[in-house]
Amino acid sequence: MKKLNSLLILLLVTILVSCNSSNAPSGIVGSRIKIKMKVEGMTCNGCEVTIQKKLMELTGVDSVKASYPDSTVRAIVDTSKSKIKAISEAIESAGYHMKEIKID
Repeated sequence: MKKLNSLLILLLVTILVSCNSSNAPSGIVGSRIKIKMKVEGMTCNGCEVTIQKKLMELTGVDSVKASYPDSTVRAIVDTSKSKIKAISEAIESAGYHMKEIKID
């Protein structure tokens, strides 16, 4: 019975370590996620800068890259500190519309 318990503990530790390793899905790192958003209304480089600045003001947003030609915004977000709703509201308050969001 002791040997079985030891094997179960070893198996559990192995699973936990592998879930937190580089084998985890590329879009998820701890409580941080990489997201890609489709945003309507960007027409120039100034729009990119506006969105990037607005999102970087939010706690938990680690990086932002907006692209007006692609109508996309990519960000790395710590979900324990910032919620997707706050990101959407920030984009809307800047005068743009978040049409779609997905883990990148």
